[in-house]
Amino acid sequence: MSIKRLYLDVETTGLDHELCGLTQVAFVIEIDGREMASANFNVRPFEGAEVHKKALEVTGKTYDEVMSYPREDEVFATMLVMLKEYINPMIYGDDFTLIAYNAEFDQNFMIAWFGRMGKKYANYINYRKVDPLALLRILHVEGMANLPGYKLIEVYKAIFNEEFEAHDADADIKATIRVHKYLVEHYIKDPRGKVPTGYEDRPHTEDMGQ
Repeated sequence: MSIKRLYLDVETTGLDHELCGLTQVAFVIEIDGREMASANFNVRPFEGAEVHKKALEVTGKTYDEVMSYPREDEVFATMLVMLKEYINPMIYGDDFTLIAYNAEFDQNFMIAWFGRMGKKYANYINYRKVDPLALLRILHVEGMANLPGYKLIEVYKAIFNEEFEAHDADADIKATIRVHKYLVEHYIKDPRGKVPTGYEDRPHTEDMGQ
């Protein structure tokens, strides 16, 4: 069976996946290493969702702006059509594997979204999430990665000496894909690799999140 990857990132109105809503969902569908489709949706938070000012400030959005976005049920329907082009939710095991940075956060929000829409997350995306951050944590404790921080933007800067617009789901997922593929090439296919940080003299921060 083909290997079906779903690289995904979400932006939200807060940290609680049960109480807060989505404002942006971006993903890339990859089948056997080949990019097949991608999408970047703005999403209106569900009615009654908690909307935290700090969360909007992080993404550079205003309350009025996010409330003008398409309803989440409309976006969900469009997304489901795209997913079903590459999987059959009626066939056990024909699903996507989620790849995301700090993946538990994104997975929890997706599971909650599927639940609000009356759909089973596991019929489309299995629970075997893949998280580049998890590998970086292993490399850190094994002395193979010594970064100034482990937020996505810090890791991306350390590896590629480039910056990107963090906290935009579309930019985040593109950065995640590049980091993931780098780690696979240098630590899975060639386990002799080492993250080329250039930051060895900087103090290590304790922030290991996104």
